[in-house]
Amino acid sequence: MKIRSPQQKKALSYAKDRRNSYGESDKGARKSICRHKTLPTRAYRHKISQFLKINETNLEVVEDKVKSVKRKKWKKCPDISLKEWIENRFEYRRRMFRARLIRQNKIEVK
Repeated sequence: MKIRSPQQKKALSYAKDRRNSYGESDKGARKSICRHKTLPTRAYRHKISQFLKINETNLEVVEDKVKSVKRKKWKKCPDISLKEWIENRFEYRRRMFRARLIRQNKIEVK
């Protein structure tokens, strides 16, 4: 293993570490990702079973309707790197600080 300086370790950490940018806690994301993956499949099965209950006698019509049903897709948004996350937080802080100064009439709006 290569020996790295603290600065190199920090740069590597900024590049490789990831943060959830969706706005929910990481604990909530564990459950919601599974839920979002299962809901489209459940809806697809429900729709097909409805067609089967309604038209059990005419199989050709049921087959055409079942083939017309499309599965909905869901894909997880990738998390952002720690470097981007920190930059976004600094930008947010800067905007909020400026807005507070404007509200307090300490600076004029351009």
